Amino acid sequence: MPEVSEGMSRDQLYQAARALQAKVHDSQQAEQEQARNALADVSNQQDGDDEDRDDQDTAEVAHIKRMGKKLTWTKLLWAPDDDLESVFTTDEDSQYNPKHRFGENNQPFNRIQGALRDVHAVIGESYRNDEEFTGWVLDTVWEGMRLQRAQIGHRLRHNAAMFDQTTHAFNRARADGQFRELIGERKDENGNPYFDSYRVSLIHDDYDMDEDELNPSTIFLNPYLFTVHALVTRGVASTESMKEGTARAKARSNERNWNLCKTTPGMIAASAVCVGSSVLPLNSAEALKLRWLFSPDPELTPTGAVTNIDWNEEFERYLEYLGKRTRSVKNIFKTWDAKFYPRAERSGTPPSGSTVALAQASHAAALRALEEEEEEEEEEEAATRAPREGTNGGGGGGDEQDGAGNDGGGGD
Repeated sequence: MPEVSEGMSRDQLYQAARALQAKVHDSQQAEQEQARNALADVSNQQDGDDEDRDDQDTAEVAHIKRMGKKLTWTKLLWAPDDDLESVFTTDEDSQYNPKHRFGENNQPFNRIQGALRDVHAVIGESYRNDEEFTGWVLDTVWEGMRLQRAQIGHRLRHNAAMFDQTTHAFNRARADGQFRELIGERKDENGNPYFDSYRVSLIHDDYDMDEDELNPSTIFLNPYLFTVHALVTRGVASTESMKEGTARAKARSNERNWNLCKTTPGMIAASAVCVGSSVLPLNSAEALKLRWLFSPDPELTPTGAVTNIDWNEEFERYLEYLGKRTRSVKNIFKTWDAKFYPRAERSGTPPSGSTVALAQASHAAALRALEEEEEEEEEEEAATRAPREGTNGGGGGGDEQDGAGNDGGGGD
C-alpha cells in the first residue's frame, strides 16, 4: 500500500494514487484469473480430454474474433493512427476526460484512451489479463477487425442495387468520377475544388445543399446510411425487406451475433464514411477524392490506396460531432433507434492548403452550429425555469443524454 502523508506535493499524491490504482488492478486481474483457472480445472476434471480443451480454446478464439468484428462496426472502424497495439498495451488513466478525446491538446493520449474504453466496452473483463490481453486477444481482435472491414467492402460494392444502381454502371461511374457533386465537391473563390465533410447530400435527408448554413436537423438521416447499416448488420434479404416495407427475413445476422440493441455513434459514423465525401482537396482527376463506397479505392483502409484519402480522420470527425448533447444530435439517435432498435430504452450519445483549410473550417462550423443550439436550449430552459422559481423555488430538470462514452450496442 503506497504511503500518503500530509506534506506530499500534488505530483507525489498523483503518483501514490496511480500506484494504488495499479495495485487494485493487479489484484482484480489475479482474482479473475483464479476464477477462470478454477473453472478450467473443473472442466478438465469432468472431461479430461485434450480434444475437449482444444474445442474450448477454439470457442474462446471464435468469440473474441466475433467481438473484434462487432468493435469495428459499432465503435472503432480503425484504431487511432491504425495502431491497435498502442490501444491494447496502455492502461486506463483516471485523468482522461471524454470531452477532450478529439481535441487538439494531449494527443494521441486522449484518442488512445477513448479507443481503449471502446475496446473494454466490447471485450469482457475476464480477457483483460495483461499477458493474455496484449497477446492472443489483441491478435484475434485485429484479425476480426480486418475480416469485418473486408466483408463490409464486399457486401456494399456487390449490392449496388441497394443504392439504386446497377453494378456495372455503378462501378464505371465510380471509376470515372461521376459522383463528385453528389458526395460534396465544392469550389473555393479561385475555382479550386475540395470536398466538404458535412455539406454532402448523401448523408443528409432532404437538404438543399445550396443553402449557406448547415442544417443540423437533416445530417446523418439520409436513407442511404440506413441501407448501409442494414446491409452490414442484417444482410441483403433483410435490407431488401426494409426498403420494400415487407416482413423482415428471418436469417442469422450480425445484429443477432453481436446482440445489438441500440444505436451507437460508431454505427452512424461508419455508415457515413462509407457513402460520402472526403475533407481532403482535389488536385487532379487521378487524385479524385470521393467517399469510399463511391471511390476507386479497392479496399476499406485507413488511407485510400488510390485516392490517398484519410478515411480514419473523417470517421473521428463524425464521432466528435455525434458526441455532442444537442437536441438535433439526440434526434439522430432517436430516428436511428426507431428504424432499427425500437425497443431501445435510451439512445446512444451520441494538398492545397487553402482547400484543406476550407474543409477544416466546415468541420468547425458544424461544431459551432451545435454550440449555438446548446446555447439556445440553455436559454429556453432558463426562461422556462424562471417563472417556477419565482413562485415555488423549484427548478426544472434537463433531458441530457450521455456523451460518446455511453453509446450502447449490447455485448456479452
